[in-house]
Amino acid sequence: MNFQKEYLKAEEAAEYLGISLRTLYSYVQNGLIKVHRPRRKIYISKEELIRFIKSCDNISEEKTMKPGGQRRKKSFRQKRFK
Repeated sequence: MNFQKEYLKAEEAAEYLGISLRTLYSYVQNGLIKVHRPRRKIYISKEELIRFIKSCDNISEEKTMKPGGQRRKKSFRQKRFK
């Protein structure tokens, strides 16, 4: 196992996800992203980041679906500010 290739530092993981470091830390604190902490530093596996991205896609997909499986129409606010 090559630790350096499979795990990213917190700063690298935030850049990979396109979010701020502060947001990444809040996701970690809330248990949305699992981390490894050898010697008090945070490392996140690439597999964990991919799992997190897929879970976010599933959540956003569920929010846009009607109970019958049809997509909802976008509201004026969603159309205008997207």
